[in-house]
Amino acid sequence: MINDIFINIRKNASKDYLILSLTEIFVTLQINFPDQINSKRCINSFVQELISEDYSLQHLQDIVVAYTNQCMDYVNHEKPSNTSLVNRVIKYIQKTYADPTLSVAEISDFFELTPTYLGSIFKKIAGQSILQYITELRMEQAKKLLNTNKYNVTEISQMVGYSDVFYFSKKFKKIHGCSPKHYSS
Repeated sequence: MINDIFINIRKNASKDYLILSLTEIFVTLQINFPDQINSKRCINSFVQELISEDYSLQHLQDIVVAYTNQCMDYVNHEKPSNTSLVNRVIKYIQKTYADPTLSVAEISDFFELTPTYLGSIFKKIAGQSILQYITELRMEQAKKLLNTNKYNVTEISQMVGYSDVFYFSKKFKKIHGCSPKHYSS
């Protein structure tokens, strides 16, 4: 694409077209990669400085390619893969599973993703929905707490993120085939 732009610049042989083209390229990079292209610096001034340096068109093209590569390298190193993202989500859930307000919406807000996108990536990688994972984690933790015989069912339901003990008991029975009371006896 950059080659095509510079072919058109060479064809037009116009300084105004060169300024316009370089400005559009750097504005686009600045919008899409604000961490890589200094947003405090005026793009028009930057382009004027580049042109005033008496660089050849090839050298200007090399500069544009270098900035674009820098931005692409940043994307490739900073954006996590889907597996890495799901691993981070799992760690987050493992830290916060006891919070009764934990939800897909809250998790997706934390990771600055839409719930639909995060849910589809999670299911594709983990093989289950985020809610299924949260429920299974909470129920496994509940089993461990029930096995200690230190807490009653109400305390355990709150410790694993359920504010409604009846809902907790219903979920527990559905997953483990018996009520929490019968499990601990």
